[in-house]
Amino acid sequence: MLKSDIGLDVSTGTALVAMYAKCRLFSFAHTLFSRLPQEDVITWNALINGYAQFGDGNRAMEMFHQLRAAGHYPDSGTMVGVLPACVTMNALEQGTCIHAQILKFGFETDIHNGRAKEAISAFCQMRSEGVLPNLVTIITILPAAPFLAALKQGMAIHAYVVHTGFGSNILVGNSLIDMYAKCGRLDYSEEYFHQMRDKSSVPWNIILSGYAIHGLGKAAVALFHRMQETCVEVDSVSFISLLSACRHGGLIEEGRKVFHSMSLEHHIEPKLEHYACMVNLLGRAGELDESWNFIQKCQWQPMLLFGVPY
Repeated sequence: MLKSDIGLDVSTGTALVAMYAKCRLFSFAHTLFSRLPQEDVITWNALINGYAQFGDGNRAMEMFHQLRAAGHYPDSGTMVGVLPACVTMNALEQGTCIHAQILKFGFETDIHNGRAKEAISAFCQMRSEGVLPNLVTIITILPAAPFLAALKQGMAIHAYVVHTGFGSNILVGNSLIDMYAKCGRLDYSEEYFHQMRDKSSVPWNIILSGYAIHGLGKAAVALFHRMQETCVEVDSVSFISLLSACRHGGLIEEGRKVFHSMSLEHHIEPKLEHYACMVNLLGRAGELDESWNFIQKCQWQPMLLFGVPY
């Protein structure tokens, strides 16, 4: 390319950055990156995913923060890179922050570019060729089962997790709880949840989210109260799941109480997703005036008016 004097545009430059990153030649990748006339989020993703692939979580997160500082917004490809980076660093707090951003940007329903069947097939081929999956592999493949509503495959992966000893890992445990909840087996999800020791707010939030998905508003409220009784710290994600459960279960009054308790009792400032849940809850119940008042109070009015994924 250099000999032929081919111009280095964003598309070509990004492909070269990705090539060098995948070959673990990060100094060349960074040199090319710095010479690009401009870069987009895909170029940043090439570096982020490159570092994450080779287990350098710190550098992957550093690139992620630089992406944000440069004024770019992450996409689902960015999140695919930074989540495994949090795993390799055992950085649960950073992972929780990334989860919040996934919710904020509406990437929660995005699984493996929609190619979950190919992902499971690749996992099976990996095992058949004698390549041992690691922690990142397990956490990456588990969401593919609920995407396909494939409980059988999910249970097979769970059996492999138990066989290889990954079951004691808290991140794998959280993924299993989420997988069973989304596959419709809340009983399995609850059973695994109760087996966990020293639970943080994350597995509690996952169960709350599971109740929300299945419209079990009263069960979600009861679990939330139990969460407080056991002195587990509730957070912004807890309230998103609880408000969603109230929305699906038609619990209008309970939803109002939960929303107002955020700032009054828990000192958590409601964000876009919480307002969106309340607008949807009240709108479905025919309380249009109150729903409009919530929109008026929210600083993100235009986004709420056109519908926010949450």
